[in-house]
Amino acid sequence: MMHNPTTIRTTPAVCSLSLLALLASAPAALGQCGYTIQGVTTGTTGLQPWNSAVADFNHDGNPDLLVTSRSNAAMAVHAGTATAGFFGAPLVLGAGAQPDGIVAGDFNGDGWVDAAVTGDPGFACVFMNNAGTFAPVQIYPTAGTGSSGIVTADFNGDGTLDLAISESGSGVVSVLMGNGLGQFGAGVGYSTGGVQPRGLTLADMNNDGRPDLVVVNTGSGTVRLLTGNPGGTFTLGASVATGIAQPWSVAALDLQQDGDLDLVVGGAGANPNVSVLNASAPGVFAAPTLLTVGTGPAFSLRAADMNIDGRTDVVVAAGSQLVTLLALANGTFTSVPITSQPGLRGLTLAVMTGDGQPDAVAVSQSGSVFQTFWNLSSTAPVILQQPVRAMTAPGMPAAFSTWATTGGTPQYRWWKDDAPLPSPAPGYSGVTTPTLTILNPTLSDNLSIFRCVVQNGCEGVSTRSASLGVVDPCGDSDFNGDGDFGTDADIEAFFRVLGGGGC
Repeated sequence: MMHNPTTIRTTPAVCSLSLLALLASAPAALGQCGYTIQGVTTGTTGLQPWNSAVADFNHDGNPDLLVTSRSNAAMAVHAGTATAGFFGAPLVLGAGAQPDGIVAGDFNGDGWVDAAVTGDPGFACVFMNNAGTFAPVQIYPTAGTGSSGIVTADFNGDGTLDLAISESGSGVVSVLMGNGLGQFGAGVGYSTGGVQPRGLTLADMNNDGRPDLVVVNTGSGTVRLLTGNPGGTFTLGASVATGIAQPWSVAALDLQQDGDLDLVVGGAGANPNVSVLNASAPGVFAAPTLLTVGTGPAFSLRAADMNIDGRTDVVVAAGSQLVTLLALANGTFTSVPITSQPGLRGLTLAVMTGDGQPDAVAVSQSGSVFQTFWNLSSTAPVILQQPVRAMTAPGMPAAFSTWATTGGTPQYRWWKDDAPLPSPAPGYSGVTTPTLTILNPTLSDNLSIFRCVVQNGCEGVSTRSASLGVVDPCGDSDFNGDGDFGTDADIEAFFRVLGGGGC
């Protein structure tokens, strides 16, 4: 069941455009036009799930789902079906003791997505993808214990993926360098300067073009930056207080759209359970803004542009709600919650329906299930073909054409001289179609201005204006619009348009 959106910290309209502003503005690019997310299906994993990852592992065009289970010491593989957002029965693979975090990546560069899972006391289980089938697990030691969060990137610039793993039992992040063949070296530990590091994310926090690490110290209530250096080493940055109990998950995004990445942290403690850390400079943060989101712990949150408005949003799995925090232009959020399975965690965002918009999958420990959420948002129309100037003679039909893509059913309405044409309109056809035809133009229509407004039920976009030239080949007329009448240039212009003829 959908809930009405509630507003956090501010209430500006997310999608509004007056008709006068629409007509005066330049043609719009892609924009947000109403956000809707819907719980679609719930499936059983056969395990008690912990975390998840989504990718097309078998190259059939359908996203597949991987789920880790700490209590079952396993990873479940759910193949995607032809129905978007639905997954098949699980194939259960052993994944060592207490598997926790999971990440997908092509570790050997063969075009097939592999997977890596963290486990206790301190190791990474790597599942290499052999043309859609996972090979037996390979186990690599880390530099600590209590392996938890995991991310992958090329840290040392050699063109192959490496791994970084938070070690909740040792206060370090382990970095395992890949060799490009799907194999990894032993973990090298970097102190997180805190207790129980868990949540981990990748981001270029200092704008130097290299991936940095942001780690959440659950036991210390802080986040720390590990700045990436040339060669794949890391330097510990300043400690940042989150202001919430037991911070657990973290996402980096440019909420203020100033070029510096901000942080959003989810907590497993009592409310408030989300902390927003706005950057005042690269890697420097103001005091946290605290929010209460959902109905329970925010074990998992992810960042993506959910409503396709050019701003990065945050999705939070919090208790029995999946909550989308839609980023607003003033650097705050509007909250859109939806009721879900209880005990959500292990959230993954991925495009699953082929519409280019991120959908969501979250696992729930209550009932050992996963739930899929479809993003049903629509986007503002995008004008693909603009109308161009037309010239004709009295009584000879003329036409203007446009075309647009929309996130809903397109609605076309042509305007003449900044007034909408009625439908039907005498002397016109196609007033509400992509092509407008002036059936019997007269000299009084000369220099009339036409444009088309395209709507999709939420937002409208105007095309550019195009003029109509109606000239009389038997009289003195300014055929080419240069202010001189009846010149050779006028006659030549008229002939070029009409393709020949004369009095």
